[in-house]
Amino acid sequence: MKLNLKEEINKLKEHRKQYFPVLEYLLGLYNKRDTLSLPYTIENSQKIFIALELIDVGYVDKEAFIITQDRKSVTGFHFSGREPLTEKGFKILKDHLESKRGFWNKLKRLF
Repeated sequence: MKLNLKEEINKLKEHRKQYFPVLEYLLGLYNKRDTLSLPYTIENSQKIFIALELIDVGYVDKEAFIITQDRKSVTGFHFSGREPLTEKGFKILKDHLESKRGFWNKLKRLF
């Protein structure tokens, strides 16, 4: 079996783009935790899937969530109100936002 390394790396990069909206969403929940009924249930399965992946790679703190599961699947994913992003998660989000800002500044200069 031949593996096209460039294609696989591009797939991974494309998948990682999904991290940033979820990191921003979780940070948004944390910022409005005083107005939420805690623990706050997250029901969007795509956000849950990405959040679990972010926990696995160390960008999100597992302790910020109450995760219920049966033998093979997650049955509940609840935000506890605790700060969700790890130091590593803040850094990657900050770097991403700064790169976006740089892109928009370059674009503005063209017009």
